[in-house]
Amino acid sequence: MNISKLDSHGKSFVKGPAGGATSNVIANDKTHHVHLVGQTIPIDKLECRIKGRVICRGEELYALESDKSMRLYNGQCPMCRMFHVEFTDPSRGYYAMVKDVHDKVFGDKLANERSQFPKDIDKLLAVSEDFPPLDHPVCGENKGIEGDSNSGYLDSTIFCMFAYSKAFDSLLHMKVRKQAKNQLQTLLRENIVNVLRSDRGYVEREYLLDIFFPKHDYHS
Repeated sequence: MNISKLDSHGKSFVKGPAGGATSNVIANDKTHHVHLVGQTIPIDKLECRIKGRVICRGEELYALESDKSMRLYNGQCPMCRMFHVEFTDPSRGYYAMVKDVHDKVFGDKLANERSQFPKDIDKLLAVSEDFPPLDHPVCGENKGIEGDSNSGYLDSTIFCMFAYSKAFDSLLHMKVRKQAKNQLQTLLRENIVNVLRSDRGYVEREYLLDIFFPKHDYHS
């Protein structure tokens, strides 16, 4: 995820305590209670230290100082052209939306944790009961098919084939001779399609990972 270095202009701002920066602003995003001031985080191949947190023109911003100078940056707030935070080198200072920084930091952390500790597929939900195609939209958080490892094309294909249509349901029940293909069919039917069509409506990424990196040779 790239974090935009703000370059728009504005007028109003709320100045924080000493130095103009605050680490006590209440944000509107889900990590409003988190304050990263003083921490160093990687952004766009740069190591950036968060120097302060300010409100300017109604927007909550982090002031960051990178480990390298950047052209066209001078440490001024792009909203109001004020110096809310004192940078060691103004040419290394810039501002980014608080929510964008939180999304970056915690998104990377979650992705790293999940890549190291994938769930055991044998412990995930399996639904043996067949359900008809959905008659209502699947939308919202933790709905649909969770993607991973560039699985988007496969996720969307499976979703389009089975979420609202039964045109391909024969694939879920046709007789196959080889055990590996039978295991793949069961995975698709009980762990993906039936779960997607059930009240839960959410297929976790491990099922797709098992297709990408199978324990069984499904193509044998």
